[in-house]
Amino acid sequence: DNFAEDQEPMRKQLATLQAMVKVADPQLSEYLAAQDSDNLYFCFRWLLVLFKRELDFDDTMRLWEVLWSNYLTPHFHLFCALSLLLLVKDTVISHKLGFNEIIKVWTRSHTRCLILLAPEIRYFAVGLCVKYRISLSTVVQYWPVKSSPLLRRLV
Repeated sequence: DNFAEDQEPMRKQLATLQAMVKVADPQLSEYLAAQDSDNLYFCFRWLLVLFKRELDFDDTMRLWEVLWSNYLTPHFHLFCALSLLLLVKDTVISHKLGFNEIIKVWTRSHTRCLILLAPEIRYFAVGLCVKYRISLSTVVQYWPVKSSPLLRRLV
């Protein structure tokens, strides 16, 4: 689905991730909006190939196995992406990174180091999934953009 010519599945995933950020961390959401980065285009390749470019082969296979197991939700990859965003929130905000700098933060080496140095990310993602699974129903009701079918399936 991610490789549809009209990129609609990717747009839906980015909109869902944007809604998740707004619920999970309003401060980060507001900061990204102020930097004209709330579209989360810097997360595009994470979602397009499910973090393949950020990890080596073995780590990618391990992550894909978890993602394809549909553990807690078939959209666990969005919670992994949210986890990565929340892990670097303080760096992004304290250094006042703009759109271009935010994109540069997510080079292959930086993301790989972040994931390897934070082995608890899967537990963090699981915790977010459990915590915000209920709260995401609020997003579906009040999110100003028409809620995506993907977001509706999450709750």
